[in-house]
Amino acid sequence: MANINANEAFKFELFETVIVPKELPVEKKEPVKLREYKKEDVEDKIEETARVIGKNNKILKMAFISIITFACLAILIFSQAQISVIALQTQAASDALEQANSESIRINTALAQKVPMNEVEKYAVEKLGMVKGSRSQIIYVDMNRVNKTSKSTKTE
Repeated sequence: MANINANEAFKFELFETVIVPKELPVEKKEPVKLREYKKEDVEDKIEETARVIGKNNKILKMAFISIITFACLAILIFSQAQISVIALQTQAASDALEQANSESIRINTALAQKVPMNEVEKYAVEKLGMVKGSRSQIIYVDMNRVNKTSKSTKTE
């Protein structure tokens, strides 16, 4: 038997199978040949490209104008909707005010019916000692005029 020393390392290459790649055939490619263009062909191509760009610019302009028009219409519709909402709110407030005024009139009428004027006059004459004024003593005040005070002078 072979003398195996524990400190010896194994040669693992002996156990591995080695595959040697075969050389693949290399295709020889021909160099790319540059096309030769005629000056007229190049100028025609440039003109065609310019026409296409011009058409694209027209399309872009039309699209931009369409977007702006749509935005303006949307703003107009939105403002009309806001005006409608405000008109409805104003109408509701007006109706509430009218209802409150009619309620006030109803309450004042009910109050006047509770205490008749002849009872008030009777109380004023009998209990308070007041006397009903004559037509010459009654002074009417016009509330539509500006508030003014006037000082009367004594005439002798």
